[in-house]
Amino acid sequence: MNNLLSKKTMRPLRLSKWKKILLSLFIGSILIIFILNGLMIYSTSFQKKTVDELKNLAPQVDAIIVLGAAMYASGPSPMLKDRLDVAIMLYQQGISDRIIVSGDHGQREYDEVTGMQTYLLHANIPIEDIFLDHAGLNTYSSLYRAKAIFSVQTAVISTQDFHLARAIYIANRLGMDVLGAISDQQRYPGILKNHVRELLARMKAIMMVEILHSKPKYLGDPIDLSGSGLQTVDVNSNK
Repeated sequence: MNNLLSKKTMRPLRLSKWKKILLSLFIGSILIIFILNGLMIYSTSFQKKTVDELKNLAPQVDAIIVLGAAMYASGPSPMLKDRLDVAIMLYQQGISDRIIVSGDHGQREYDEVTGMQTYLLHANIPIEDIFLDHAGLNTYSSLYRAKAIFSVQTAVISTQDFHLARAIYIANRLGMDVLGAISDQQRYPGILKNHVRELLARMKAIMMVEILHSKPKYLGDPIDLSGSGLQTVDVNSNK
């Protein structure tokens, strides 16, 4: 009888011990995520600039890089529109005479980059100065390809503030000299969801850069930015 009682009293203690271990691991993981996020944000904060600050700095860079976002049948999403509008302002300020639009064109029926090109053309940016990266399937691929395919060494990256820390961090680790143009021109619906998702996306970026040393799904032949952007146009695009 005493043995049965002792076994019954031991079980809750064992469960409690494992619960404590799992809880400690969970809390530790959360702390690591927040610490690494904080370090990434702080280490890249000095490279984030407003359009006015970039105008005063007047850097001459190889290219203005516009990172892709949702493209609708009616045109770019609000976030993407603002990234493009900032790129237009930077181009007009003489920051660079080359714009790389990098986004998802993984399927014929979904083409971010040709839509981005169309928007820039409507703003009177010459087609020769717009270079399309059709395989910028994510931020890492866009920046890796900017260096590997387009030989970009210096750039200004146009995207929203919450996204810039990760983009700048990746570019830095790939050996590029970049500044980030804060492209927040309005309040965006669902922005809290983007911030939460970005916490995990930054962890993925650290793993890809520091541990896996990943390469994009698609690479390809070099493209000379001193040439014409017409060489990057998809003649099969229906947009």
